Amino acid sequence: MPKAWKEPKSSQNEEEQLKSCRFEIPRDIHAALKVQAACEGTTMRELVIEGIRHVLARSGRR
Repeated sequence: MPKAWKEPKSSQNEEEQLKSCRFEIPRDIHAALKVQAACEGTTMRELVIEGIRHVLARSGRR
């Protein structure tokens, strides 16, 4: 991953440890996610994390 994509350490919660995860998604979902992130003024990464947290909360795992 290019260094420009990583968050500066100072902005990370000291207790939070990040783990890299690579996966493939359909092009149409990628495009929609990119548009949604731009509309919300956030990143695709943040939307994906939000979605994962939502699924985990729904199942009672987080």
